[in-house]
Amino acid sequence: RLIAAEGDVRVDPIDPPPMPPPRLCFVALDRMGEALDATVAEVTRYAATDLLCFRAPDPAELVAAQAAAWDPLLKWADETLGAHFVPATGVLPVDQDPIALQRVMAKAGEQDKWRLTALAHATAVCGSAILGLALLEGEIDGDQAFALSSVDEAFQASHWGEDSEAAERLALLKAELVAVHAMLRALDAAGAV
Repeated sequence: RLIAAEGDVRVDPIDPPPMPPPRLCFVALDRMGEALDATVAEVTRYAATDLLCFRAPDPAELVAAQAAAWDPLLKWADETLGAHFVPATGVLPVDQDPIALQRVMAKAGEQDKWRLTALAHATAVCGSAILGLALLEGEIDGDQAFALSSVDEAFQASHWGEDSEAAERLALLKAELVAVHAMLRALDAAGAV
């Protein structure tokens, strides 16, 4: 139904980028079979440098916004996945606990090709394996994943105004995450494993 609904939107010529559900399905069908291990490794690499662990040193308002948005997801990862991640201030990554990375790898590795495709795509769009896993597990939806992955951009726009090109790019990213969420819920409804 999800793919059929996408086909009901008539676009001439057909432009795949605004059609995330079919594109995700094609990736799952055509590429994921041979790329399972590489995809699991890629999700794990994102976890090692997860967006939620990179905190601004200032201004205080942004520091508070990041903590309010991201700390609950770090707590969720710790409690639900047994993966404890440590946030750091600045742009240099912190070596994350190898056990946390192993837990992410294990969770990604137990997914079927459909869910792994959705997880990998959400992870790449968000820059966060934690957000990708929270979306996969139904802890957050696509709109929330977008809002959580764009805390910095929302802060910048609220202080210095919105850039039209940035707004267009963000709208496309939001559509991608909403589509991933729809795909995951359709898989849940169909009982796919």
